[in-house]
Amino acid sequence: MLLIHTYLTADHDWRFVAFASVAIFLASAAAVAALIGRRSKMKLRQQKILLDNALETMSQGLCMFDADGRIMLCNDRYATMMGLSTSSLKGLSLLDLLIKYRNSVGEDASDAEQIFGSVLADAREGRPSTKVIKTSAGRTLRVNDQPMPKGGGWVSRSNRKRAERFCPRLSAISKADGEL
Repeated sequence: MLLIHTYLTADHDWRFVAFASVAIFLASAAAVAALIGRRSKMKLRQQKILLDNALETMSQGLCMFDADGRIMLCNDRYATMMGLSTSSLKGLSLLDLLIKYRNSVGEDASDAEQIFGSVLADAREGRPSTKVIKTSAGRTLRVNDQPMPKGGGWVSRSNRKRAERFCPRLSAISKADGEL
């Protein structure tokens, strides 16, 4: 801490004391701000670690996209389901992803633009949707599209066969209801 000791005489100016007081106040404020900043960064880092752990340990694939349909975030499970690496998905548009995925598994990609437009329209209008999709490889996927407040949204995919294997009761209920 800064300590200023002066003797004021008639020749000393009150402005010096005011200047010294302001300097001490600003130095104290900067020290407090630095301390708060360090604590905030540490808390933010801890929250990021928790979010990363949650994303990577969930059994569903998760992909978040912006209002233009560009992928902002996805977990490894989603990338695996799409047959790509996580790093290759970031910044890719959902349309490009759909075309790439369909071509890689030998499926027709001619309706990709229609599906992409539908997903974005639903997200912009705040309509969530759930679809059950059978792939040419014999997999059954449940796809949930959920809009976000400023456009964009997130997509989660779960493998129905995997869910049936781990939760037989849920499987029986879903078959009775017609969806998982």
